[in-house]
Amino acid sequence: MRKETLFRKRLKRVFFILLINVISSAILLAALSLTRFPSILALGAIPIIAVGWFFNKRDIIFTTSFIYLAEFIFSVHYGLISIIQTQTIVQGIFSYSLFTIIAIIINIIRSMNRKIHALNEELIIKNKELEDISIRDHLTKLYNRRYAHEYVYDYANNFLRQLTTPEARKRDSIFSDKVIIVVLADIDNFKLINDAYGHGIGDRVLVAVSERLTAAVRFDDIIIRWGGEEFLLVCNLAKKEFLEHIVSKILYYIRNSKIYINNDVSIEVTLSFGATYFPLFDNAPSLFTFDQTILLCDKALYASKQNGRDQASCIIPKSDCLNEPDGGAQISVDDFFMSREHSTLHVIK
Repeated sequence: MRKETLFRKRLKRVFFILLINVISSAILLAALSLTRFPSILALGAIPIIAVGWFFNKRDIIFTTSFIYLAEFIFSVHYGLISIIQTQTIVQGIFSYSLFTIIAIIINIIRSMNRKIHALNEELIIKNKELEDISIRDHLTKLYNRRYAHEYVYDYANNFLRQLTTPEARKRDSIFSDKVIIVVLADIDNFKLINDAYGHGIGDRVLVAVSERLTAAVRFDDIIIRWGGEEFLLVCNLAKKEFLEHIVSKILYYIRNSKIYINNDVSIEVTLSFGATYFPLFDNAPSLFTFDQTILLCDKALYASKQNGRDQASCIIPKSDCLNEPDGGAQISVDDFFMSREHSTLHVIK
């Protein structure tokens, strides 16, 4: 089938070139019979150059031979050979040879340009693949920590800038009443799974959990393999009140999804979560950096582990009574988490 298609393409090309030659020769011979000026032969450069632009070297040589032979036969038949003279014939051969060389050079340059363009496209694809490899975890295919530091942190900082700059806030009303929900998740008793079933099954569990987390969130939310059996979820442009709903949904989805290690044996895998949103306070959006927000989630995650696992601890502010810190000083994450003066820890089981 492929050979037949290739044959048809070649046949069409030959027919098209032959048609160009016949039409071009007819025009040239008509012009020659009307004017009888040998310089009119220069018009033969047009089809030769045209074929040189679109086709290959053999087509160029064929076109040159065809056109010149047609003109020569016409000249002999109508007695123009005596007018054109042998010197003119030599000049015509030289001119058409020159046209052929020019057309071949054009063909080579165009062919090289096509190859360069194809190589550039291939290079762009390869660079994209390399970039994708560099920002994704090789096992789970989720984004890795490098992606978080290079892209997610920048996105969070830009989001904060939109909230703290009045002009930007007016321009981009889509950011009003929105936050970035940040969730840190950790597989419970993962070491026991590795010890009981081996690291191969442990890897399979990591992949299965990654797939379930991806299925449980929106398509434009970001999931990062934060390290080992730990995952970072970043939910863009969500409302604050959705925090507990999102965490509950993920908790339920993971809890009710068995992971099969073979056709007959399945294991139940649970996760513990620590969650909050960024920024935490509307009237003090710069109180915590995005990195400090992740540290808050880490402390909430540790609380979930301490309280029995398979649950989520959400840091919810009590009020917006905090003000921006003076002198650029940042409040301690440890002090804020332990004091409970301005936030509560909601536990979802």
